[in-house]
Amino acid sequence: MLALQLLVVLPIFVYSQQEPHQHGYRGGPYHAAHWTRKEENLLRRNENMTLGELEQMAQEQEAKRLERLKQEFERREEMNKKVDKMVLEGFIKLVHDYMVYSAIGRSKNMTLREFRAAIQEFNKKYPGKVLYFEQMRREMKEKLAREAYEAKENETKTAGN
Repeated sequence: MLALQLLVVLPIFVYSQQEPHQHGYRGGPYHAAHWTRKEENLLRRNENMTLGELEQMAQEQEAKRLERLKQEFERREEMNKKVDKMVLEGFIKLVHDYMVYSAIGRSKNMTLREFRAAIQEFNKKYPGKVLYFEQMRREMKEKLAREAYEAKENETKTAGN
């Protein structure tokens, strides 16, 4: 019986005598091995404080934390506004570039050679935009064709019923 009790008590005793890092406990902010000098001084100072003073100190800390959060939120909002403005400016520039590009072929008196020269000039002035606009036009045409085909299919299905 004594051997059984030793088997139960001995591991608990050995476990309790080990250093915290040896049995998986890494300690938290209140573990003595991890206290900083600042925390120790704060604890010593708090021992002599009244409950009202402690509550006031906690309220001040909470007010500071809320002020920091408010400033961080305002900084993020300001950054989001700047990003939105930059995106809008880029979009407006893209629309302007597209208007210039689409105006190239509007003239009925333009020959194919003049049209190609105008496209090349546009491509030099706005590199990469011609391919982007052509791809965008192609995607829009495909989308419109798909929608028209689906609408036609729906009409046939409803007429068949």
